Amino acid sequence: MAVGAAVLIVATLAYARRSRAGILQAIHPHFSWPLALAAGLVGASQIGEELHLVALEETLELYSYFVLMLGATFLALVPARAAVFSQKN
Repeated sequence: MAVGAAVLIVATLAYARRSRAGILQAIHPHFSWPLALAAGLVGASQIGEELHLVALEETLELYSYFVLMLGATFLALVPARAAVFSQKN
């Protein structure tokens, strides 16, 4: 699971760098907080798995996938030059 997450992070950064013209846009907290939330939820679900709490584990994993889906939808709808990056002169 950790390898898959690392591959997704690298792919996200590479895509964002290529299509959004900058690595800083990819790691900006405005866009990356869903990844941190999903990672925390998956970590908590792994703890639930170790404690044999199957319903809790599956629920947290489902919620983390839902958070990632909404985050990806948001990123797809945000224009390349979002207002959060505009500089005031």
